Amino acid sequence: MLKNFLKKKKKNENLLLKKAKNFKNKIKSIKKNLLNKVNYLKKNNYKIYILGAPAKATTAINYFKLNSDVIECCYDINRFKINKNVPGTNIKILNENRIKKIGSKDIFLIMSWNYKYIIIKKFKKKFGKAFKYFLPY
Repeated sequence: MLKNFLKKKKKNENLLLKKAKNFKNKIKSIKKNLLNKVNYLKKNNYKIYILGAPAKATTAINYFKLNSDVIECCYDINRFKINKNVPGTNIKILNENRIKKIGSKDIFLIMSWNYKYIIIKKFKKKFGKAFKYFLPY
């Protein structure tokens, strides 16, 4: 009975380790793809803005090592975050209402991806085809 238990435990540990390694590889791939996209956009003179400053965005932004060299600023609607920096970075968080006009070389990285459909609909309605965006994944 103890042997069976230990066998199952070892099998579960191996499965968990395999899942963790897959997750790690997936995250590394997302980081590589995002940084390639950001570098491409910057080389082509785009201004990159972030939409949304949830905690998950802070984690991702710090992991991706994004800063004000590549990101113009971050826009959010949470009054407690406005006029602060994204934690761990020098990226300023501004009120989303400050976006009055979008230039042809402006693009938005949507970090509140769980609200992406709402955000996209809202900005497409307000700015039309001028609104360009991408997601971190």
